[in-house]
Amino acid sequence: MSETIILTDTNIITDLDTAGILEKYVDLDNTFMSDMVKRDEVNKKTCNLYLINKMKVILASDNQIYEMSSLTVLEKNISSYDIINFILARD
Repeated sequence: MSETIILTDTNIITDLDTAGILEKYVDLDNTFMSDMVKRDEVNKKTCNLYLINKMKVILASDNQIYEMSSLTVLEKNISSYDIINFILARD
């Protein structure tokens, strides 16, 4: 069994795309990104739409979203996207 890799930053997508290896990364069976990050932060400026549509997502549960909301209030300097990525990776 392989470990799950969660893409946590759109800059990584841009870097992989610039290097010409994003499609190979997206095709790996164990790579995911948060549905929130894909929906809100990834766009045609990040990479081409074909690759965006191929990206697999990991969905946050209601409890994880609640925890993210609570932590966002406490940790004002950390984005909600960074917090949800931490929670998804932890769980």
